[in-house]
Amino acid sequence: MNKYWIKLTEREQLLVSGCALSIIFFMMYVFIISPLLKEKNDAVRALETQKNIYYHVVDMAVQATVTGSFKGLDISETMPLREAATVTARATGIAISRIQPGSDNRVTFWVDEASTQDIAAWLLLLKNEHHWSVSKVTINKNTNNNTVRGQFEFKGNEL
Repeated sequence: MNKYWIKLTEREQLLVSGCALSIIFFMMYVFIISPLLKEKNDAVRALETQKNIYYHVVDMAVQATVTGSFKGLDISETMPLREAATVTARATGIAISRIQPGSDNRVTFWVDEASTQDIAAWLLLLKNEHHWSVSKVTINKNTNNNTVRGQFEFKGNEL
């Protein structure tokens, strides 16, 4: 390699050296500087998000201490799923026949006999007043009358 280098003219040696230096700087940028800048930008973005969440929580805390309650938040929004489901079922005339906790904080409710309008009203009441959404529904028509029976699975950790 040394013989090849000596055979090159001074101009060619400068050109090869310049290309090698350019490649070294490019590789440093791609493998060192660019990932560091990306990580810094991600950290700044995450910090801003956390700051916004923090300021929102502080504002809610100040509002709660001044007014004694959170604006727009009442007790029904924090009601547990089982309690909210039974209260709204009673309000809509639905009889829940079975409640079964499952894995991953899931809860399944069985309704043996109800009209489709009552079930729709029950699910809408749970969604609109208590902020619980059903994640899986299985409904079958009862053969002896115009009612349905169903299974309703809710994810228990979402509000």
